[in-house]
Amino acid sequence: APLPPHLTQGEKPPTRPFWQYLFAINGRSTRLAFALSTIALSLISILITIVSFKLLTGDFPTWTMFQQGKDSPEFQNWMVSALPAWGLLAWPYFAVYGKRLHDRGRSTYWALLPMVAGIYTSAAMLLFYLQIVEPNAIIHMSFTILSYIIAFWFFIELMFFKGTIGPNQYGPDPLGVIKQPT
Repeated sequence: APLPPHLTQGEKPPTRPFWQYLFAINGRSTRLAFALSTIALSLISILITIVSFKLLTGDFPTWTMFQQGKDSPEFQNWMVSALPAWGLLAWPYFAVYGKRLHDRGRSTYWALLPMVAGIYTSAAMLLFYLQIVEPNAIIHMSFTILSYIIAFWFFIELMFFKGTIGPNQYGPDPLGVIKQPT
């Protein structure tokens, strides 16, 4: 689609190597780069969890462990196996979210909100499944619902809303659009 008269197409910023995109928090990100990075990190997370499960139990996970429910030892081992993935991928998720937030004109620190909400929900589930703590249903449900609302909002905000047109305080427009003075 043609650009409005007050915008022109400039040069796009140079593309970063993928590993640098996952670890650097500076700059801005397009919706497509954000989506692809999030999918890649999710697949890496699943792979790390499967390898951790194999190292922990000596066996690969099966679908029957999920059908047996949260009380089965296999399912509890699966929950514990996810811990290395959470630890190893926290920074890359933070960096990817931060760059997309930069494109929307927001600080990287906003990325802490869905991370803290996700960590709370995951940790609570793990502690309840392993029967380390007894859940207080009302408090847990309230925080879990709040966590899902936060996650849903960030999904909408980062996937469907356009970034700032032209350069902003976090860098040049990743699409190469330049605002013309009016």
